[in-house]
Amino acid sequence: MKALVLFGAGRNAAASFYMFSSDNWIPICICDNDQSKINTQFVIDGFVLEVISPECVMKRYPDAAFYITPDPPQKFEIIEQLLNNNIDISRILNYEPFCYLHSCDLIGKSINFTPTQLHHCCSASNGVKPPLICDFHGGGFPQNRYVDSVNKLISANNSEYSPCEGCRNFHEGYFSVQKFPINSISINSYMHCNLHCSYCRPSGWVKGQYGWWDMHESAVYSIADTLIGMYENKIISQSTQINWGGGEPVLAKNFSDCMKMLAEKGIKQIINTNATIYSESITEVLLSGLIQVQVSVDAGTPLTYFSVKGEDLYYSVWDTIAKYAKVNSSSITVKYIVIEENSGEKDFLEFINQCDISGVKNIAITPEYNLLWRGHYSDSLVRKIIDLYLLLQKRGFITILHTDYFSTEQKDIIFNSINGVEI
Repeated sequence: MKALVLFGAGRNAAASFYMFSSDNWIPICICDNDQSKINTQFVIDGFVLEVISPECVMKRYPDAAFYITPDPPQKFEIIEQLLNNNIDISRILNYEPFCYLHSCDLIGKSINFTPTQLHHCCSASNGVKPPLICDFHGGGFPQNRYVDSVNKLISANNSEYSPCEGCRNFHEGYFSVQKFPINSISINSYMHCNLHCSYCRPSGWVKGQYGWWDMHESAVYSIADTLIGMYENKIISQSTQINWGGGEPVLAKNFSDCMKMLAEKGIKQIINTNATIYSESITEVLLSGLIQVQVSVDAGTPLTYFSVKGEDLYYSVWDTIAKYAKVNSSSITVKYIVIEENSGEKDFLEFINQCDISGVKNIAITPEYNLLWRGHYSDSLVRKIIDLYLLLQKRGFITILHTDYFSTEQKDIIFNSINGVEI
């Protein structure tokens, strides 16, 4: 057996221990830079690991391998620390090359498939389109063009002209420069949707009017063939997360086969569905724990649902949610995008009751991002978000409140109003 030191006594240490506690590796201790943790014990299912300093590790175990448990950017800081102490790259099991740059965690680690193009991300928080990789209409993934585009974008972002300047994700720090495997794939190649949500449809739209959500099926390329090739060429792996978005993915003709194929290969997926149509395929895969289903209901009453979503399908949606939750409630999240139309107390209370009836445990609350990015998300709506969060907490739901893109002032309102409740 080979001696292994886990570097980092934080939240990822236990998962790392299970990953390597096999016949090939034996975790012998945990190393940490935090002086308050040194000489303590880390107990995992009765197995005790001593927490010791980096200096002590290098003297006591001069030939041991290292596995770094924290996520980037702390991971890269620890890699640099080990290299500065003459630890060879071959002894760092999860080593990856990195640089100190102006960049973001998506560049070189994320791909967004749209109906006609590939982009580096699907974030447009700086008010412009996400950086383009190339035009794409199906077939094999253009690996060389992708690598070339990543290199050019990194270079541009570290020169006088930065295409990503103004994006909230763009910052200075340590970033991986290892191109593969990709961390995240967003599938937005199929844009047809059977709803007409108020926050998606353009101003002045009337029901029956043609829109981007009405794209014809014949215009859609097969994403399955592309993803299979990417997996075989090690561009994606079991560490990659696939995010199904676009329009309504369940309506896409290749969705079921592709989703099941990815699950069979052990690839985790998030399926953003409106749940207006029940999918047997989703039910089949839910038990594997490899998919997370997220449904944005955004209403507590049929009347509000019709106003926000443009269709009278409120009860059908909750029926589908209940079927999924019955199979694996821990893999179902119901989302509430708070806008003026759905922010009344009656909607909040009825929404909570429906979650309870349907067996839902996990709730996500978000602002409407287009309003937020344009600076039009009012403080009164922020307070409505707080109201919904506190109601859900009182009822015992596991609640995630997404605050990443709020202004500093609005974050202060949220944190001060919640009175120390962790979000």
